[in-house]
Amino acid sequence: MKTDGTGRRPYCRTASDSLGLAKEQEATRQGRLDALRVEIEHGATSGPGISGDQVFANARKRIAGIAADATNR
Repeated sequence: MKTDGTGRRPYCRTASDSLGLAKEQEATRQGRLDALRVEIEHGATSGPGISGDQVFANARKRIAGIAADATNR
């Protein structure tokens, strides 16, 4: 039986490395989710919101301004 020099079979090391990577990725994902929850809570408690219609109207104005600047160059 072949080993990788540590007495373990090569596929065991690969599986172990993969498990470590998966745990690291899960910790990163959890950290991002926690940060997102903090931001959502901050937004929810920061004061009155604005309507969706107003959000889109503001976005359209910004897009129109960007497009106008791009054509005037």
